[in-house]
Amino acid sequence: MLISLNKLLKWWSSDLNFELDFNGEIYLNDVSQLNKTRIFSIFYPRTINDIEYLISKAKSEGKTISLRGQAHTMGDQTLPSRNANSLNYICDLKYMNRVEYDGRTKEVLGEAGTT
Repeated sequence: MLISLNKLLKWWSSDLNFELDFNGEIYLNDVSQLNKTRIFSIFYPRTINDIEYLISKAKSEGKTISLRGQAHTMGDQTLPSRNANSLNYICDLKYMNRVEYDGRTKEVLGEAGTT
């Protein structure tokens, strides 16, 4: 049962880019895999309302928010400081990937998760 549960967890989390240990701790890493960092929680917003909720929640709980787009950075720029006294929230923006084009102004607006 443990093997199939582990395979299920790997399949489920393969697109989410985080590790969950058997104590329930959540860890993130950058693409270099050299900066494993423990976090409090990770959010995958899909709308501006989701982000507004996250900001309100973080403010009420005294948490900070670290942002990341596609998690392609190296050198832990998108991870919270490991020197922080409290564990922080991660706001992973990869599902905010819409692109809008205004033909009149010739402007393109791309959300943070767009690659």
